[in-house]
Amino acid sequence: MRKFLLIGCLLAALVLTSCEQSTSGEIEAAPRVANPKADVSVTADVPFGTGVMLSTTTEGALIYYTLNDETVPTSGAERLYTEGKLVSLGNTEGEVTLRAIAVKPGWGNSDTEIWTYKVTSTAVPVPTV
Repeated sequence: MRKFLLIGCLLAALVLTSCEQSTSGEIEAAPRVANPKADVSVTADVPFGTGVMLSTTTEGALIYYTLNDETVPTSGAERLYTEGKLVSLGNTEGEVTLRAIAVKPGWGNSDTEIWTYKVTSTAVPVPTV
């Protein structure tokens, strides 16, 4: 019986990232972290110096992000988001891509969220959500 539970957990881990054995002996998928949100969530033209705040509704989760990088952020990413701080989109005209993922030990990672902004010197500030 244990052999089948182990195989089931391994298969679930491949598909769901993580799993746990319940007290009844059944394999259960670990909960998933809620996707990160950006307070400037619309894909829009934004003025120089615009900053974006990130959040997730999963208590205790950490958010990792990348800027103008094709890589998917991971828990090993260089940029760990600090709650309440703004992620600067910069002061250079052009397209900026922000990618973020939320993680929590023992939970399945969130999906990667992607926002694309066009930074310009003439854009009108975008209201935050």
